[in-house]
Amino acid sequence: MRLRSLRQVVAIALAAVVAASVAEQKAADLPQRRKIPLQQILQNRDLKKYDDGGEFSSVSFRDHGKLPNITALRVFIWTHWEQKKFGYVRLALTGIDNTNTSYIFIEPREDGRWHIAWRRVNEQGLIPPPPDTLSDEPEITSVERGKHKKDDWPGGEYVLVFRNEAGKEIQRL
Repeated sequence: MRLRSLRQVVAIALAAVVAASVAEQKAADLPQRRKIPLQQILQNRDLKKYDDGGEFSSVSFRDHGKLPNITALRVFIWTHWEQKKFGYVRLALTGIDNTNTSYIFIEPREDGRWHIAWRRVNEQGLIPPPPDTLSDEPEITSVERGKHKKDDWPGGEYVLVFRNEAGKEIQRL
């Protein structure tokens, strides 16, 4: 086995440092994602009033069709809806090239009637990354427990059916 001279070792170490620096600079030159500020998503809600149900997420796009702990998510939403308690939960679903994070707020409206505000942030995994987008589901004024249908998330004894004021189904979970 040949031992390298001190000069060779220093040259190899210096080359590694230069390569790492160049890679870091290239990464810094990539356009950065423009994230939506949390306060904009929250619309100035005081989260101290809300029970935090946590974040539920698909593990990866390979788990398409599976959402760990979906029963706990349904129970949290259903319980807070039925008991008219402030609740807040996040639901992050990851696809091949994007992540949709839903912010679900169970709360009274200004007129005292209860509703669910469902806001969604979409992050696309493109290069360069486009700005994140924020959208709202129509206002949810009714939540029912329903039987599973073919395209529902599996798990649990029931699904939640979210409806608007006119009774139109907005979302199933």
